[in-house]
Amino acid sequence: MALRYALLGLLAERPSSGYELAKVFRKTLDHVWHAQACQLYPELNRLAGEGLTTVVEEGARGRRTYAITSEGRAALRRWLITPDTEPPARDPAALRAFLVTLLPPEEGIDLVRRHGQHARAYADYLTQWANEAKAVGTGPDGVPPADADVFGVLAAELGIRLNAAVVEWAAWAERALAEGSHERAVLDES
Repeated sequence: MALRYALLGLLAERPSSGYELAKVFRKTLDHVWHAQACQLYPELNRLAGEGLTTVVEEGARGRRTYAITSEGRAALRRWLITPDTEPPARDPAALRAFLVTLLPPEEGIDLVRRHGQHARAYADYLTQWANEAKAVGTGPDGVPPADADVFGVLAAELGIRLNAAVVEWAAWAERALAEGSHERAVLDES
């Protein structure tokens, strides 16, 4: 569902083709919302069918440039100002955390340690990415250049902080598993 709002948000910035939107996803949005090009085109067609976008230009080989409509802006705004009231329905990391005590303690400790290491590495990646995005700065007219990611810095900071919390949780979980306070291993390789 959020893919449509990611597309509407990008189109609110400027009209784009599916190819251009796929490049933006790979360059900036992939750390927030992963989508493959094959997912973008059907969603762009649905958005156009619902009147939330319109095709403003058609080019060679069926290339279409989409722009957001006023209805699309209204839908995007409604979605942005409406807080999520439900937690994400699927979170593989949380499911592993729920089930980790089914592993022998040493395997559970290794699992949460690797989870913490991955979170630390991802936070480092996001920090580097955000620093590079901030370094682009603004042009002489005070407007960010076309390759500046005005959306991504806030999202990257959220990711940095969320991953820092995961690193902290992993250290706590590793200690708890080492102390045996959550031991109930039932799954082993035998």
